[in-house]
Amino acid sequence: MLENGDGRPVLGDAGPITVPPGGAVSIAPDGSVEVESPETPGERQVVGRIKLASTAGSAIAKGLDGLFRVAGGGVLPGDPAARLEPRALEQSNVDPAGVIVQMVEAQRLFDIRTKLVSTARELDESGAALMRITPNA
Repeated sequence: MLENGDGRPVLGDAGPITVPPGGAVSIAPDGSVEVESPETPGERQVVGRIKLASTAGSAIAKGLDGLFRVAGGGVLPGDPAARLEPRALEQSNVDPAGVIVQMVEAQRLFDIRTKLVSTARELDESGAALMRITPNA
């Protein structure tokens, strides 16, 4: 069974895609999965086509596992115009260094505000203590 990097099966137009063992797998830009058998080098056989779906017109929701699903169940429609970029890895759109800097800034702001509240409380208590002092007659 053809799997992604997380071990999940890759779905084709007719369900999960299976490839014969020992063959060299390649994926075309249209999603066609081809296998070159070691017994017949140079001869490729199409074993399936990856389902390229479109979210247009479908309500999708992100699950707790981080995967997107059609809200209320259902299946996304195929998109014949979609294309793949073979031999490319999708990268995260998160800047780790920038996120860490933002987290440090947020932590410092929290510390400053906590100290400000603590100082205001001390001033309030000092003022209240001064108000309780009775003058000696």
